[in-house]
Amino acid sequence: VPYDDPRQLALHRIRAAELLDESATHSGPFDLQAYARSGAFGFLDEGPIELVLRMQRPAAQHLYETPLSNDQRIDDDGPDYVRIHATVNLTSQLRWWIWGLAGR
Repeated sequence: VPYDDPRQLALHRIRAAELLDESATHSGPFDLQAYARSGAFGFLDEGPIELVLRMQRPAAQHLYETPLSNDQRIDDDGPDYVRIHATVNLTSQLRWWIWGLAGR
């Protein structure tokens, strides 16, 4: 079924794909960055912020290996805590991640 607008598919739900002989058609140039900025993926970006988090050491362990940003810094904050500093984009995904850390 041809569509004139971009479509998002849940790839984890696709069980099989088949190569067809017919060529794909599209309605013109597509700018993925502009599409993402429009909020079409449901993750609006409100721009960069300086994020500071106080976390228990075990909860922050993965941030040593997978930093939130290139300028991330992790400082000791007592025997059981660290303080994370990072410049990140304020997105709904970031908010959900922070809410998920509550109590950790």
